[in-house]
Amino acid sequence: MDEDSAITIEYLRGLPEGAVVRWSTHHLSREEPWTSRWVDVRIENEGSPPFGWVWTIIGEDDPDGTAPEQLWQFVWPYDLHVHEVREPVRPPKVFGQPVGRWAVPRGGVVPEEVAVALRAPERHHVMLGGWSARSIGEAVSHWTATHAGRPDLRFSWIADAEPPPAVAQAAERAREIDEGGPTWDLGEGLVVADGLMDDLLAMDADERDELMKAFRELG
Repeated sequence: MDEDSAITIEYLRGLPEGAVVRWSTHHLSREEPWTSRWVDVRIENEGSPPFGWVWTIIGEDDPDGTAPEQLWQFVWPYDLHVHEVREPVRPPKVFGQPVGRWAVPRGGVVPEEVAVALRAPERHHVMLGGWSARSIGEAVSHWTATHAGRPDLRFSWIADAEPPPAVAQAAERAREIDEGGPTWDLGEGLVVADGLMDDLLAMDADERDELMKAFRELG
């Protein structure tokens, strides 16, 4: 078992019977209480493990998968299909930020809004597996019952929790772009503020790759 998961399990086992575990993620918002691709989950309780996130949930179709001993990253079935419509950007056949995103129950009918958005022939439609806030709560509850032996714990999504420092810093860099600051074009529709480029170059390579993955997901 990985050390981080062992710390989390010890923390969960030490909670009072029937305790509420408050969780958050920067992948969800009140406006869009669902996400796709993968989701990082934090525990917001006082005294919780001091990690940027405690769990990473991935889908059955994730190309990287997860290692058996790496408990903090695990597969959970999708309960949604997330539809994205994107506009093309330079170079040709590369598509930028979504002009629309819609979530429907897995296997549900394509929303009429998607059909309308696709009437422009140059637009690109992507359908992804996704999770609702309810499904994410069920995922971490199941993990806790399985690995910590605590099926009595209850999980509550905190939609207005403060984001992790790295995410907050990324939001500040995005504001710099909006205000006309210098930028770097990293390709595939991803443009970053000049200050963020300095941050990326100063990071450990693995940390930089993880943050770049998060940027492309949020884009």
